[in-house]
Amino acid sequence: MTIHERRHLRKDRNQCAGCGDFFNSTRAFEKHRTGLHGVHEGPDRRRCRTPAEMLAVGMAKGQQDFWISEPRQDYPAQPPREAQTEAIGPPPRVG
Repeated sequence: MTIHERRHLRKDRNQCAGCGDFFNSTRAFEKHRTGLHGVHEGPDRRRCRTPAEMLAVGMAKGQQDFWISEPRQDYPAQPPREAQTEAIGPPPRVG
């Protein structure tokens, strides 16, 4: 995703200026951030989680490919395309 992608953002939906991902709520947006506020370098720096890290903390992609803080039982979550690639690795080389 890029920050320039056009989507209709209504109500509490938002897009992260750092990574460009879309979130269904402020709660989901806040959950995707990790690290300490005000720290800009090192392992404790404030940053966006990777798709694999978001899945590991219980987040999922919901309707219209927006990240949600946790899957709802009445609506099946779908794995993000990026995480599927990370989980299975790159395609095998031919030749």
